[in-house]
Amino acid sequence: MLNQLKQSLRLNLALTLVCLSLFLTDCTKKITTKAEYIYPPQAYTAPCVKTAFTGETYGDVVIQLVKVTAERDKCASQVDHLNKWINQAKGGK
Repeated sequence: MLNQLKQSLRLNLALTLVCLSLFLTDCTKKITTKAEYIYPPQAYTAPCVKTAFTGETYGDVVIQLVKVTAERDKCASQVDHLNKWINQAKGGK
């Protein structure tokens, strides 16, 4: 009789634990992951100008060199600003 009571209690305990585990799974919050895309400012992604050389004299070469140097400096500035923006975006998260 005592063995039957122990078996009955074990069975009831097992059923209770199974039911509780099934009911408690509905209490958990569902975790959703959302991807957030952050794009750099458009001014930093403008294409760099590439002026073709059309001169014929040494003077034209010097003028072209001045143009190319200015274009390179502007493009390098865009890259520097983009790198700063990336570092700020990483630091802000």
